[in-house]
Amino acid sequence: MSGLYQIIGDEAQVREFYRRHILPFSAEKYRSFLLLLHARRKYHAEMSNSQRIINTKPVSSKISENQFVRELRKYEVAEGLYVDSVKDLPIPNEALVIYMTADPLDEIQSFFGMQNELNSVLQELVQSSISSQVEDSIKIKIDTQEKTTSLKVINRYKSWLHKSNVKKFHKLDVDTKDTDKITNLRNLFLKEGIILHLVIESRGGYHVIIDKEHGILSNDSHRQLHLFCQQNKEWITIEKNALLVIPGTIQGGFLTRIVDWSNNPSSSS
Repeated sequence: MSGLYQIIGDEAQVREFYRRHILPFSAEKYRSFLLLLHARRKYHAEMSNSQRIINTKPVSSKISENQFVRELRKYEVAEGLYVDSVKDLPIPNEALVIYMTADPLDEIQSFFGMQNELNSVLQELVQSSISSQVEDSIKIKIDTQEKTTSLKVINRYKSWLHKSNVKKFHKLDVDTKDTDKITNLRNLFLKEGIILHLVIESRGGYHVIIDKEHGILSNDSHRQLHLFCQQNKEWITIEKNALLVIPGTIQGGFLTRIVDWSNNPSSSS
């Protein structure tokens, strides 16, 4: 291999995403998003596992547009440095995708969640009278069963951060590009008066994001949306703790992009 991994394929799209999805939270205190670089067997059949999380990194909602672009560029390292840990072989560019959490994340809630978990671990240590045996991980006897608990605090913090989402958005994972199905979905939005925050064309479909506050999602339209998703669950789901592919980045060899679904569903997107 030679050259660099390509993460960004269209910097203008990345910047547009920043302005529309991250910048609105820049004035809020103690909010972050998570960047997650994945390698997936779905995109490269030679991968040992279905997916490997190569890196997870928090970025503050106060990050500037240029800083956000630079954070993504940091993943564009020399080809071959990302490795399949089982086969000890380089991961190719076409296996990669970078995601970001759809919702902003609450840093304070995640800190106290992690603190409570660590306090519980320490309490178990004292009760088990093995506090002198702490190494990289510890074994705790509970009801004659052994439990191994990692003490890697940074990993625990990122895990809690991911769970501490401030629920601002609904994310629909649309796993099709079939014209008739997409037209039916867009007609539902039009009929129910649902305003879309962002639509991102992904490798296999679309990530559709609805702002819960400004999407004008009435109780009835919310029910109709859930009913539609249930009736079409083979190709559309409403995700919890949702991740977005970042438009302008490469997903399994495909250049993702923001598309406009505000026009007539029967016309081109």
